[in-house]
Amino acid sequence: KTGVRVIWELFSYVGMLDKMKLFLSDDLATGRCTYDIMWIDSPWVGEFAESGWLMPLDDLIARDYDELDFNDFYEGVVQETVWQGTHETPKLYAMPHNTMMYKMHYRVDKIGDPKERDGFKAKYGIDMPPPTTPPASAESPDVINTGPKDWDEFLKVAEWFQRPKENFYGNASQFARTQGAVTHGWFPAMRSFGADFWDPDTGYCALDSPEAIEATKMYKERTKYTPPGWPDMMWDEATIWNEKGLVAEITNWTVRTIRLENPKMSVIAKQQWTEDKSKELKRMMGYARLPCVSKNKSYPTYTGTLTYGIHPNAPNKAMCWEFIKWLVSKELCVKYGQESFAQPRKSVMRDPAMQAKAPYFKLLDDVFSQPYNSPLGPRRRIFHPLYADMEEYFGVNINRALLGELSPEEACKDATDRMNKRMDSLGITKEQRVAWAQDPLWTGWKK
Repeated sequence: KTGVRVIWELFSYVGMLDKMKLFLSDDLATGRCTYDIMWIDSPWVGEFAESGWLMPLDDLIARDYDELDFNDFYEGVVQETVWQGTHETPKLYAMPHNTMMYKMHYRVDKIGDPKERDGFKAKYGIDMPPPTTPPASAESPDVINTGPKDWDEFLKVAEWFQRPKENFYGNASQFARTQGAVTHGWFPAMRSFGADFWDPDTGYCALDSPEAIEATKMYKERTKYTPPGWPDMMWDEATIWNEKGLVAEITNWTVRTIRLENPKMSVIAKQQWTEDKSKELKRMMGYARLPCVSKNKSYPTYTGTLTYGIHPNAPNKAMCWEFIKWLVSKELCVKYGQESFAQPRKSVMRDPAMQAKAPYFKLLDDVFSQPYNSPLGPRRRIFHPLYADMEEYFGVNINRALLGELSPEEACKDATDRMNKRMDSLGITKEQRVAWAQDPLWTGWKK
């Protein structure tokens, strides 16, 4: 489009954050610029912005608002890229190029099997959660928001389908203590129990709460009904079990859903898109919000995005901005959407043809169309400057709790204490702690 040559350098996600922090710290001290444009996971925005490693984009967005068709972006997705620090006005530091939520995937065909439903009711005295209403078809491929509504129901379904002798298992998720693994599953779970990262009055970590401890107990219970090797299970391993059609329920990020809808990548996709004589889809996968602690409770959905930001020392910031505008343009978002990659633009996610090909788009649109931080709406992941420390402390301890090396109470209290001591050791003031724990809405929207 511009004639500018772009050189990409790719890193593995595991360890990527540490590598980026090393060269960014050196760049800031020396005035150099290692990379003009950076791919940034949304939880890193707080640390990068607070450290001066990202250029604010507010003025550029205001100037090119109409060209970007900025109101086409979901507000909840844009909020993922905002950092307030101790400023009076929150600033936007990166542009989103996808839409993510942590959700449930479940086997519609298994949960909808009359024999399975009869057996389940005979054992538990309750109906198995309905797989879909109405049944999915080629004209109506909507299998959304109809899975288990609370964790007790989820666990019963997982127990019912745990059949290792048949090489079929109840559920899968992220349980490994590797950076960003177990916490990517446990953080959304603790939110679904009503826990939160921070005490809003003190800014200290608050994950030793009764709600966080109960979430840990539930997460440990899930390990009883998993495939073998669960202590080392990460995102891809959980997805692979699902792709092969060997698990009834999984919880994972929507970026892993893409493969489930691609017959070239997934056994389950190849089977579920087979049409019978009535032309009805043999729908096998359903998608839903994460269950909550009870049917009478709803908490915001744990969401995220992947972003592009500009290095503050980039020698040609104007060209960087032109490239990012192209990356998030409607033209490119449509192309990515056609490949079942969830996009940050409403027009793409609401396109009926897109939803027919990737039904989980409808679920994402349903969540991101709700008011931010409302019971059924989106609320972003942890975005604190000490995100990496939080992930390390809780990643190790939650994994140890799952293995029985610590009790849920010990795991949560120890990690919380270590997090708070870390903030004190860095001399972070109460004013900073409280400010960092807030999530003020970006004010740059135009009507």
